[in-house]
Amino acid sequence: QVGSISRSDPGSAMYHPAAAGSIPGGCWTGILRRSKPEAGKKPEADGKSEGEKKSSNGIKKRRSVTFIEAETLISDTPLLMEFDASAPAAAWTSIVCGNSGHLERREDGQSADHGQRKKRSRSCRPWSAWKAQLASIFLPIGYPHSVAPEYTEYQIWDSVQAMCSYLRGVLATQALMKGVGVGSEAATPLAAALQWVLRDGAGMLGSLVFTTFTAHHFGQDIKGWRLFADYINNVGLTLDLLAPMAGTDYFLYVASAAQICKAMCGVAAGATKAGLTAHFARADNMPDVQAKEGSQETAVTLLGLSCGMRFAAYANNSEATIWVAFMLLTALHCVANYRGVRCLRLVSLNPARTELLVQEFLHPSSQPRGSTVDPMAVDSVNARESLLGPIIPRWLTLCKAPLPIQLGSSLEESGVCTATQLQELLYSARPTQDRWTYALWFDGSTIHVVLGEAADGAAQLRAYLTARQLRSRLEAPGGLPLAPGSRELGEAFVARLRAAGWAVDAGIVGAGSRRYAQVPKTHDA
Repeated sequence: QVGSISRSDPGSAMYHPAAAGSIPGGCWTGILRRSKPEAGKKPEADGKSEGEKKSSNGIKKRRSVTFIEAETLISDTPLLMEFDASAPAAAWTSIVCGNSGHLERREDGQSADHGQRKKRSRSCRPWSAWKAQLASIFLPIGYPHSVAPEYTEYQIWDSVQAMCSYLRGVLATQALMKGVGVGSEAATPLAAALQWVLRDGAGMLGSLVFTTFTAHHFGQDIKGWRLFADYINNVGLTLDLLAPMAGTDYFLYVASAAQICKAMCGVAAGATKAGLTAHFARADNMPDVQAKEGSQETAVTLLGLSCGMRFAAYANNSEATIWVAFMLLTALHCVANYRGVRCLRLVSLNPARTELLVQEFLHPSSQPRGSTVDPMAVDSVNARESLLGPIIPRWLTLCKAPLPIQLGSSLEESGVCTATQLQELLYSARPTQDRWTYALWFDGSTIHVVLGEAADGAAQLRAYLTARQLRSRLEAPGGLPLAPGSRELGEAFVARLRAAGWAVDAGIVGAGSRRYAQVPKTHDA
């Protein structure tokens, strides 16, 4: 006998109108198969126990559990409605009793005669089973609804660049082996081991120094540092290939420089990978997304192992063949990395994206007539964002740098060191319900934004908007005095960002952690 446990409330998520008209009494939330009586145990006379009643429609009721007799189950009658909770608009699937008495799944509107009459359930098809198994290995649970929309495109380009890096690594390792003396009668194993150890040590020291000076910048510009990691890895692999040409006197120096470049790649790629994983995980499934990322990398590595040996055999015909193959793979690697990073649609607000949004808000760009594209939308701003610009020093670009805006500065960083300066700072502070939010201070070279205790994400954006207006006035010919900031303008800016889908409540990534609270004045009795 097959039955159903307690009926769900019509207002709950499991209620569906199709089920309400199919099963007596409404929508059912579970299926039970009653166990047979134990051997030697005599069933009750009429199949009823104390407190059990039987209605005229064949349904037995016992306390809160309801049982449906097997005879009352009609073929192709929906018993349950199933949907995927991770999908925002998932289609309902009916669980019905098939002709053979087994449970089957049917999509909405699908009958037993759909297409060609199927004798087996959809889940029993071999291809469907293999497809589901592969998805469970390489794709997060609930894909594609549990990840960001650009997840698939990014992973495809990431796999392409990983394959290019692996194949080039085969050529670079071969060159290093040749450089340390593999195949040469004059070389000794001890000398080769010492060179390899010194090379690895240089890379470790380089990673420590690089992390010390750049760790606090990774979160501000994930795209730029992700691209930097792959490009600096290209430099390292190229130096590995050039190292044997430097001769025995300079081989160790070139190989050590290559290892430092690859160590920098490891630090930057590892730091940005955490941020990208958090961005892709849309269903609080960051561990699952990270685990499936590892599975995909393992599959690419295995594919590289199978292709690498044949590739090395073909590429080793001559030095020219090695360099041609290396340059072609490097070009494909650069294109794949650029396309993968460019497709990202991050909703976090870093200084670069905030600058674009403020510029568009204060000075809207002209749009073609009839265009429905919002220039402040997530897709539009990410498409216009410079990838390597924020991490390249201004003196290398030969461009005049605007006045920098430092958000979350401390009093020491702002240059406020006297009581008079502190009074001026407090006089310019913007209060919110008797609590300090932010104040601006210009020290002659930098616009400092000192944040108060009430500076949440929205307040940080209003503060940046006011600082941007101050910079425009300071950079104007002759310098214009700063008028009091309009709170209505700031609120309109924040509301516009919320409507566009930006993560306003998280504030601006990279803002300083210092906050200040003004001590209330006390009056002596």
